[in-house]
Amino acid sequence: MAAWADVPGLALKAWIADPVRERWGAVMLWDPDRPAGRLLPPNRGAELAGGPPDERCGWRVVAAVPGPAGPPLLGPGS
Repeated sequence: MAAWADVPGLALKAWIADPVRERWGAVMLWDPDRPAGRLLPPNRGAELAGGPPDERCGWRVVAAVPGPAGPPLLGPGS
């Protein structure tokens, strides 16, 4: 099984957590979209948290601005 850094089309994966509310998750940006039918690496976050996510949702990024310390953004055809 491949590591997240090797998944085709994955531009960024950020793991996020709110220990006060005991919530965790991940934000994944795909370029252009998540490959249909492709097996993804194991969800280690679910193993660490003791269960699967309570909620999943999808969003489409319509605009983004990189900060001075951020990586360059991918554009069409990148």
